[in-house]
Amino acid sequence: ELTKPVVVNEGVNLVINLNGKKITNTVDSAEYGAGEAIIVYGNLTINGDEGSVEGCTRAIWARGAENDAVVTINGGTYKGCEEGFAEGGCSVIYASSGNVIDIYGGTFESLSADKSSYANTTEGVYAALNVADNNGMINVYGGTFVKQNPAAPGTEPAAWNAAHTNGFVVDGKTVVTDGDWFVVE
Repeated sequence: ELTKPVVVNEGVNLVINLNGKKITNTVDSAEYGAGEAIIVYGNLTINGDEGSVEGCTRAIWARGAENDAVVTINGGTYKGCEEGFAEGGCSVIYASSGNVIDIYGGTFESLSADKSSYANTTEGVYAALNVADNNGMINVYGGTFVKQNPAAPGTEPAAWNAAHTNGFVVDGKTVVTDGDWFVVE
């Protein structure tokens, strides 16, 4: 349990093997940047089907300077956006400023019950995936998304949506829907 985020600094390459462990930020504040579990300015790879990463706001934020942060997610469970910590909106996995997050597997779920402004989520929840600007990029190759269809446009920047009509899902992959569960195969 953490009371401030794990920070992967610029120029650092970090590999986390979850091995059934839970990384969680239990910060008691919605202060900007305080509730993330992991903030990435360098390179991060997360492996392991068992284990989780949870933040009061975001689980992972690729926040480096333009194009500096790269995150690869190969499994695990990711949760965030707990009730009361959303400050007008948050996302479990968030990329900004040209930073890239590649998702090959895992389960992603927003914990908030607040009303969402994101078009591709089930009414009443914040997004599991989001980009902050037209340069952020999340590429989904696989994974399970609860109450958000990752193939539907609906993130914050309208120009990003127009350029990515398949949402976050890469070409050649499909989404299978089962109620509130969206599985990318």
